[in-house]
Amino acid sequence: MLKYQLLLLWPFLLSQLSIPTSAQQLVKKNSYTFYLPKSSGFQPNASAVDLQRGEYLRTISLPRPSLEIYNLNDGKLKQRIPVQAQKLGAFVRVSDDRLWIFDSYKRRYLFVDSSGTIIKAVDEMDKEYDGELAATYPDWQFNPLTFYDGRIYCVSALFIYDQKVEPRSSRFQNQGMVRVFDTRSNHVSWAATNTIKSLKHNFGYINRYSYARAKDHLVISPAFSTELLVLNLKNNYHFYPDIKDTLYNELIQPIASWKKYISLKDPAILKHYYTNAQFVGIMYDHFRDRYYRFLILPKNRAGQHETKLIVLDKYLERLSTHTIPMRYRLDGAFIDEHGLNLLDYDKYLNNYDQLVFDTLLFE
Repeated sequence: MLKYQLLLLWPFLLSQLSIPTSAQQLVKKNSYTFYLPKSSGFQPNASAVDLQRGEYLRTISLPRPSLEIYNLNDGKLKQRIPVQAQKLGAFVRVSDDRLWIFDSYKRRYLFVDSSGTIIKAVDEMDKEYDGELAATYPDWQFNPLTFYDGRIYCVSALFIYDQKVEPRSSRFQNQGMVRVFDTRSNHVSWAATNTIKSLKHNFGYINRYSYARAKDHLVISPAFSTELLVLNLKNNYHFYPDIKDTLYNELIQPIASWKKYISLKDPAILKHYYTNAQFVGIMYDHFRDRYYRFLILPKNRAGQHETKLIVLDKYLERLSTHTIPMRYRLDGAFIDEHGLNLLDYDKYLNNYDQLVFDTLLFE
């Protein structure tokens, strides 16, 4: 169980590295304050903003698994929807009184009403590992659920299970990184294929993905590479754009090729996880037609994890790079018409009853 939990950890990294940054600065333009109910912590399992309804939503595990809905205008809790599950993950609303939520503990999709009653539960594929290829749902901030034409899309994390053989399964070559759940037939399948790098090299616990939706496309971001993949939701056509920017590739190295067996219990695979940088997520800003990709570096000499924000244009080329101030965390981040909203963690430490998100722009 530990080896699967490690795959879901937020990256905590160790040594010091340096990257050139843009002369542009992050500028605070606005802020939101959300008032937490008792025993509700700062870190959501997943979150989203619904600007049409004026709501900020997040799933939490404590004090009990629930979906919390806050009013964007006054920051007050509008509704808490308890769901009978041990851990809730990403979610997507499909109507005023229906939504799908991922049960991270039992690995299943839950169709629930506005009171939290489970109408239907559908198991995810690959719940039983075949001893060669394991696939897990990386339940974290930057892997939402996307609902399109009756189908739910998300991305997965893949790694080789403890077996002393080079992976021969055609699944590893053909199975995609994008999971597709057809809510009409309850069928779960794959779209797209694994990245070129992941087919050649073992990145251990860093072999996972995040994605952002831009209109009718998904842009998938591997944690271990500047590679990006674009999936068309209309026809499931996918392609790898020619990314010219390779500035950050040297910061993330594979632990070995797949020809070399490394047990998941080997200390080397954990050391590799903690001493490499990671692209932990990507977001799309439809107001400005650009993407934000987040890179967390290993700890510097002060013991701090520096986070880089890489701004990409609509063609996925880098426009600029920024250093996010240490006071901010990516947990619960969202975008509105004013800019990128990040949690001021210093303010939370001073007052556990509220979350303050500052809206940041680039000048």
